[in-house]
Amino acid sequence: MAQLAVAHEYGFKSWRALKSHVDRISPAHRDRDRVFKAAHAGDVEAVRRAFASGFDPATQDSDGRTVHQIAKDRGHEPIGVFKLNGAFPSA
Repeated sequence: MAQLAVAHEYGFKSWRALKSHVDRISPAHRDRDRVFKAAHAGDVEAVRRAFASGFDPATQDSDGRTVHQIAKDRGHEPIGVFKLNGAFPSA
């Protein structure tokens, strides 16, 4: 009963529907968070792989900043000059 009450509280018809929703979004959030952590650390290769895998450069972190903005703020030049079309400067 408690699970059903929680599901209803969040607008889902059942616990199974809520769990399904959470299962679908969790991996995406974890992957997104990894990209932002890489940008904070200046990990050019991890950011390059993320963009090559289809990560949207316009995606914003919880503070509303893109990977490009994070890199620029932190002084990570190789990521900071990343162009929104996905081209990295030569290493």
